[in-house]
Amino acid sequence: MKREILFRGKRTENGEWVEGLPHKGYDDTWFISNGIDTWRIQRETLGQFTGLTDKDGYRIFEGDIVFTPTEKHMAISWSERFASYVVDRDGWAFSHWFGESIEAHQVKVVGNVWDNPELLKGGTR
Repeated sequence: MKREILFRGKRTENGEWVEGLPHKGYDDTWFISNGIDTWRIQRETLGQFTGLTDKDGYRIFEGDIVFTPTEKHMAISWSERFASYVVDRDGWAFSHWFGESIEAHQVKVVGNVWDNPELLKGGTR
């Protein structure tokens, strides 16, 4: 099996998004390391790479907001119930990607739920 295990989180110091592998510090602080550098991150922003890319080749992470060909914004999240990544639209979770026969290569990542909550209905996650 070949798949990339990768996470992303937002640095506490400057708000920059960084990628690597996460680990928890002794005092409930969280870090991401890329093998060279280590950064302290905001725990709530930690999201895993889904293994999928959008139509521009941009990696899709948990917490991303994608824009679909049906002109809808949807958030990507992990579902314990379905044991998979799902898209969340208006409070409904779709376990089959994008629910409307839309493939990952047809969507565009337009933001994420922390930096761009206004893209989702009601302005919140």
